Amino acid sequence: MMYHSSRMLKIAVQILIKDNRKYLADYFFPYFNSLEKKLKYRVKLSYFFLENDSCDESHRVIERFIKSRSGLLKTSAKGSQGGGMQKSASVSPEARAKMYKMATIRTEINNLIPHDEFDYIYFVDSDIKFEAPVFENFIEILEQQQDIGQVTANGIIRNSTWEGLYYDTWACEFSNGGTPHGHSRSIDTFPRGCTSKMIKNVYGFMIPINHPCRIKVNAAYGGAAMVRSHLMKDFVYDAGGVFKFCNVGKVKTRGATCEHKSLCKHILEKDYKILIDPASVCTWKREPDPVERRYMMLKDQLPVRSEQIVGKL
Repeated sequence: MMYHSSRMLKIAVQILIKDNRKYLADYFFPYFNSLEKKLKYRVKLSYFFLENDSCDESHRVIERFIKSRSGLLKTSAKGSQGGGMQKSASVSPEARAKMYKMATIRTEINNLIPHDEFDYIYFVDSDIKFEAPVFENFIEILEQQQDIGQVTANGIIRNSTWEGLYYDTWACEFSNGGTPHGHSRSIDTFPRGCTSKMIKNVYGFMIPINHPCRIKVNAAYGGAAMVRSHLMKDFVYDAGGVFKFCNVGKVKTRGATCEHKSLCKHILEKDYKILIDPASVCTWKREPDPVERRYMMLKDQLPVRSEQIVGKL
């Protein structure tokens, strides 16, 4: 780690959870336990979880994790009354509704955080794993470059047909206004140094891990990101607008945008920049066809849990 600070940095870790008990127990908790020990005298971590409608014991393992830590868990289950979301990458009305639901949920977890008490907010998607010291890289960049409002990961797909492709295409917008989603044209629309991989007549977007520089963008997320905490204060996510993209040679329109783009727009309006760091690699495992959440099959068997906030800061 290269950064130096005369004081201990305070960072809020934020994650949305749904049916992630195994991931939490096997990877997330051990990873952050190790990180806490490594950065003991330099960084103070607090954890913010929002869990809803899980069919497993996600909320129970989170409660045990934060019992001896600074952290809050907001948890509930609506069961057959609704509230669950289908995991879908389509442009159906259900997918549009998901974007608005995600905007609401992200605003909900953002409201849990006392932003004046933290230097940075560290967003992490569930089910990702890290192949680089992403957390440390992000701190170094933000401490050294005060004009950067948010730095995001190079999120890559592993173990599937889509091996090596940049995953979070819905949240990404290049500085030239182009997007990486479903390109069927040449890579001259991509940032310099980025490449493509032809899959099913579509050019998939790829950021080489050894890319020589960080990439300035209008919007990105990538599965993990760190933002200056004061930029998140009182912020409300939105999914409004129209998103045009190319899919197998055809231009399609989606009646909603990724909720992360509303945050990125807010950051740019505050005169900060947004970067993708190619060396900060996190990975997903993805099957070619999206799989529905277990919730969609088991929601009628799911006991209703009233909303509650557990933990302390």
